[in-house]
Amino acid sequence: RMSKHGPIINDILDPLNKEKRPVAVSWAFHDFNNDIINGLYELSHLDTVFQAPDALKKLHAPGLNFVMGDTNGNIGWWAVAKLPKRPAHIDPNFIQDGSDPSNDYIGTWPFESNPQSINPESGIIVSANHQPQDFGNGTVPGYYNIENRAKRIETLLGQKEKNWSVKDMEAIQLDTESAFYKRIK
Repeated sequence: RMSKHGPIINDILDPLNKEKRPVAVSWAFHDFNNDIINGLYELSHLDTVFQAPDALKKLHAPGLNFVMGDTNGNIGWWAVAKLPKRPAHIDPNFIQDGSDPSNDYIGTWPFESNPQSINPESGIIVSANHQPQDFGNGTVPGYYNIENRAKRIETLLGQKEKNWSVKDMEAIQLDTESAFYKRIK
């Protein structure tokens, strides 16, 4: 069962529930034309990071970060999704009343305004599934981890200038130190 706000999930929540008011799951991944197969095909045939945005515009998966490097030494990162514009009174982390049209999306941001970085001055891109910080239109919707891992990677990368070996990168990938968990402990 579907609604304009996504699939009706009453039967999943409680099959014995006699609640008549439908509960729907609204998710940007369901809401827009998602041409993911063609986008991924185009990505697999690119020569430079500068060609990536045209293919990435076709992928609509909130919370997906895409990182790419090319043989010319260019690097790029994009938050990939058609990010919904919401009314100012909406907090997307909470259930909304779908019967009230003032709670509906009011459009989407253009892909060009999504957080992205091409050839940053530091020469380093860190993507650890953390919330992007440079979206001028508010918090980027999606399923992001806390920035703890990204901060740790940045710290480790900042300890050395150049000439990273495979062993060095392996040590970063396998590093388990966490300031967040130390604080909890």
